[in-house]
Amino acid sequence: MTSQLRRFGLVLALSLGTLPVAVAPAHAQAAEGVGIGIKGGLLFNTLDFGANQDFLTNKTGLIGGLFIGGNRGGLVGIEADIFYARKGGAGAGANPDLDIHMLEIPVLLRLNAGSRSLSGVQLYGLAGPAMDFRLKSDFGGIDIIDFTQGYDVNLVFGGGVEITRFLAEVRYNHGLRNISKDFSASEEIRTRAWALLIGVRFN
Repeated sequence: MTSQLRRFGLVLALSLGTLPVAVAPAHAQAAEGVGIGIKGGLLFNTLDFGANQDFLTNKTGLIGGLFIGGNRGGLVGIEADIFYARKGGAGAGANPDLDIHMLEIPVLLRLNAGSRSLSGVQLYGLAGPAMDFRLKSDFGGIDIIDFTQGYDVNLVFGGGVEITRFLAEVRYNHGLRNISKDFSASEEIRTRAWALLIGVRFN
């Protein structure tokens, strides 16, 4: 009886000892496919101001937040982001600056090339739509929320590189919607922006 118990204990110990080895590869593969991380950086803004192009000039803002997806372990994936973005323009002459604070949610197709391992190097391209939801519009310290639309629609194109868990990325955002509530041709406002991002992947 004692020898049987010893054999059972030995088999149980060996089984438990090998369990993490068997489970780890599947877990690691799933984590690579889902992908969660953060990105942040600079946003180089241009406002297309219709007939009043001299009213505002280019201005550098900020962008950053959470990304989910991308399918690092595959050829094609979908990535969704939840970003804070500060867009706008610098006032020309005596004109004040315009800052438009937005919650930006892109849903992008991602094409991957290179290593599918978290320890390797991978290049990727991005393309898809993004929705911008206005949080605040600040014109020289005055909230002009009543004069700007509550949301914008963008097309996003970009690409980047992932080296192990770290990434660097460039994007172009092309606003499709007139965000001014004055619908005359002379008062159109459309957003344009280049983003330079760096980030880290958690899994």
